[in-house]
Amino acid sequence: MPIAQTMSTEAAATIHHLQFPRALALLGSARKIVGQSTFLKAFPGNVNDTAEPALDPSLRRLTMLYYPRSKSSFSASERLSPSLFLWETLRYSVVSTEIASRDRMSSYSAQSKSCLESLRSELNSSSGFILSLLFRVSHSARVLNRREVLLRFEGIQLLAGSICSGISGDKDLLDATKRKGTSLPMVDPESEGEIFPDIQFWKQCADPILAQDPFSSLMSALFCLPVEVLTSTEFFIPIVHLFYIVCVIQALITCYREEAFDRSNFRNCLLNDVCQEMSGYDIAREYFVSKHIDPSCDPKYMVRRLTHPYLRRCALLWELLKSSSSAPLYDSSNIWEGSHHHLDSSTAEGNSSLAIELDGVRELEHLFQIQPLDLILKDECVHMLALRWSQHFCEDYRSRKYRGILFSTPAVPFRLMQLPPVYQVLLERYVKMQCPDCGSVPDEPALCLLCGKLCSPSWKPCCRAGKCLNHASQCGAGVGIFLLVRKTTILLQRSARLTFWPSLYLDAFGEEGS
Repeated sequence: MPIAQTMSTEAAATIHHLQFPRALALLGSARKIVGQSTFLKAFPGNVNDTAEPALDPSLRRLTMLYYPRSKSSFSASERLSPSLFLWETLRYSVVSTEIASRDRMSSYSAQSKSCLESLRSELNSSSGFILSLLFRVSHSARVLNRREVLLRFEGIQLLAGSICSGISGDKDLLDATKRKGTSLPMVDPESEGEIFPDIQFWKQCADPILAQDPFSSLMSALFCLPVEVLTSTEFFIPIVHLFYIVCVIQALITCYREEAFDRSNFRNCLLNDVCQEMSGYDIAREYFVSKHIDPSCDPKYMVRRLTHPYLRRCALLWELLKSSSSAPLYDSSNIWEGSHHHLDSSTAEGNSSLAIELDGVRELEHLFQIQPLDLILKDECVHMLALRWSQHFCEDYRSRKYRGILFSTPAVPFRLMQLPPVYQVLLERYVKMQCPDCGSVPDEPALCLLCGKLCSPSWKPCCRAGKCLNHASQCGAGVGIFLLVRKTTILLQRSARLTFWPSLYLDAFGEEGS
């Protein structure tokens, strides 16, 4: 590919040195090349080409899961992108697999097995073969027609603008698509363009990089870049380093907002001034949230713990990309290990659990050749990026009415939040609470029992992120457990499927209240 050929051929960076400058150079080169007016002439094909017919049933099902209300309008306007749906499904599946493997951490450590072995075991015992096929299909689908190429080229320009220059290009989406000569209107002012998959993807690429989940941003970058980048250590590790820095900065800002967090350990670090200033802004304090900041934990250990989920997902993705499986991997010895190990998980509480977690972080840092956190915090290039990204976040989000929340958590198994024993206390606290995304008071408040966010089971045109279905995809990898505050019943959600569980609160006669 021309993009890969423009990269420098100098020797690979020394192990345990930051290699993100190579990723920045790759994004910059890609942005420059695809921005040339003559570049698209090298790609044959009609812009109206359709997807492979064999993919139609799967794509219809995915469309119904992601957009149950808008599938017909998407089909009529030819706004569906097969490669984008398949790639998003791959990202979702990797995240789900990583979350499912967390219960294996303590048990595998007790057997002197590594974090990587536990991840591989989860991959092989559940969906390794399916994910491998999904990757191949999504890769082949993204080169089917010229419209798919336009989608990725616009995405890489917006993503590179956000990361390399700290600017958002989403205001120029319509002009950009016209400039590239596509015959289809990619933005329809008469319809809610934000809900369309292509526009939603572009806006995500254009958003401030600190506002996005780092692994999702990494997957967006890999979707837009040539496939050679995915399978080459020379480029994959620098990209992992780049978004690892994003993760570290997000973790620091999240920790700094907690008054009990000891900042004295970071006084001599270049990032101290950036994070201290960011933590003073209301928009940053409201956006970067975590319920897992432990004041008793060493501050630098706490930051590394918040990067653990990102590293685990990168490791799973790397294992998947290296896989050459052509047949299902059935390992009967591992299929039911998760349930057996979960019974003994209580033995790994306290200090031993922290030691196990840090061992896993250390192993993954070594795998991806990441240098010690102390050196990263003192790196001048990292400091410059932090300044640029934080300024971009503040400038962009200061004018936004609906900002949302970015939750940071260590790689710990999900635990349901503790509820007050008296229902009246719960009702008074949440019944008039405003939605954190749109600011309105939900008619049917639903409390997420995984993270504590207030959502709504009904769809609202002003706030798609506040719907239980959409929140479950972000918080629980598609699985959600919500308490309906007014009814006291439990809503169990898995993708578009849902069911109800009886009330947790009973009156003096042991019956549900009316």
